[in-house]
Amino acid sequence: MQEDAKPATIRRVCAADVDAIAARQAGRSGQDPARLRDRIAAELSDSTRRLWVAVVSGAVVGYARLTRHDADQAVPDAAPSGLYLGGVVVDPLLRRQGIGEPPTRTRMCAAFAEEREVRYIADAGNHASIAMHSALDFREITRRFEFPGVRFTGGVGILFQASQENSHRELPAKLTAFRGAFSP
Repeated sequence: MQEDAKPATIRRVCAADVDAIAARQAGRSGQDPARLRDRIAAELSDSTRRLWVAVVSGAVVGYARLTRHDADQAVPDAAPSGLYLGGVVVDPLLRRQGIGEPPTRTRMCAAFAEEREVRYIADAGNHASIAMHSALDFREITRRFEFPGVRFTGGVGILFQASQENSHRELPAKLTAFRGAFSP
């Protein structure tokens, strides 16, 4: 984190955050903010998804997801079932200041409270994401996989995985706050 950067507070998303998240995502993707608001609001009650925000000086500056994926066994090369870190989206003015790492560690802890492994997928050209996740002990599993609704720039994606046994030693040891996060 840069010296002048303020630390981010990481917390679960609440209904009051939906507009800020939709605006952040619309700025990144060019999609309609109203449609994004509806989708994000629906995610708040979706038992297969968890969302967190990064807050600096009271403003939402980023968000991140943890999603349960169930593989379609009929799809060749389907990505395995399990928990996946969704993309961390950070305000463009605050990128490369370490804001993405705290929500990533938080989501890893939540995932490890439920399962022994957590995965994430990245575009092969997203070097910043790959470097951050590699520092947190994610290892490349394959470049040959299918994940519903995901297409990669240049057509190449990478599936990564971290295991609880090999996870970064600085992850919080006490995971009890997350137990049952994805239970029905």
